[in-house]
Amino acid sequence: MFGFGTESKEKTAIQRVFRGHQDAFRLIVERYQPVVYAVALAQSGNVVIADKAVVATFRQAFERLVSLTDAKRLGHWLCALTRKETETLTGLRGAERLKARERDPSAKLVDLGWLQSELIEPLNEELSSFSVQERKGLLLNALCGASARTIADYLKIETKEAAEDLARTRENVEKKLLREVAGALLPEMNSKERMVHIMREVAGDAAAIKAARETRLGRVKGRKLPLFITAAAVLVLGIAGFFVYRAFLAAPVEAPVRTASSGPGTPAQPGVETQSPAAPQEPVAVPNNYSLKGTGRGPAFLQRHSRPDRQHGGQIRRDGLLWRL
Repeated sequence: MFGFGTESKEKTAIQRVFRGHQDAFRLIVERYQPVVYAVALAQSGNVVIADKAVVATFRQAFERLVSLTDAKRLGHWLCALTRKETETLTGLRGAERLKARERDPSAKLVDLGWLQSELIEPLNEELSSFSVQERKGLLLNALCGASARTIADYLKIETKEAAEDLARTRENVEKKLLREVAGALLPEMNSKERMVHIMREVAGDAAAIKAARETRLGRVKGRKLPLFITAAAVLVLGIAGFFVYRAFLAAPVEAPVRTASSGPGTPAQPGVETQSPAAPQEPVAVPNNYSLKGTGRGPAFLQRHSRPDRQHGGQIRRDGLLWRL
């Protein structure tokens, strides 16, 4: 859910806090703020109490962080602290119990009154027949995307039990209502203003200013493709455009037409190579004052099979025979 190597980052952040780098506590607040908010909302059913419970939980966690011996138990430990803080806030009486804490007026915040009356109260009616544990599992899944195994780790129950509770609650609660609640609570769960408020309370103004400068909460996520993906996309488009141009736009090149006939009146046939007529050869004069030596072939035969050849003095060589003039 939270990415690869998260436990090592949490362990490093806890060790840095122990060494005196109090601003490293920001990483823990950023990751577990949605989880703590979902647990507090499931237990209290009120967005104001849930907001106060988140602040009180991280304040207690910072003060008691030295008691945490295993970084893998951080999620369950924070959920246990949230349960205690929520019970304390829910048991309070008076007008101050549901009074929202002071907030930065320049920050973009959710209208808690509208959220409570229009979404949370209908959701509480749907969840009234379920136990607190079942409500926690449902909100952890709907708001934080936690699986049954993750829910079991947070609540310290069996994975099978968490899966059964989640399936039963999701079947009976309207999915559209859950989507609306999750969409409305997204900026409230990942609130930069609350994170800075927590850091100011636990580590002072300097750590809060540094956390506000370094955090990624509240920033618009830009969708930037890596350089090699962009180059590959441009290359593919270029190759596709080249083939499209060759297939549809380029002018077809006509092949030369050849014909077997060399006559002037013969029409050219497509696909047949045209041969240019050979240059006319002058007839060769055959001498008549010769004597045949070694054969009985006469002038008529020589006229048909004669070809020009070299002459040497009074002799001429034709067709492999030597003739005397």
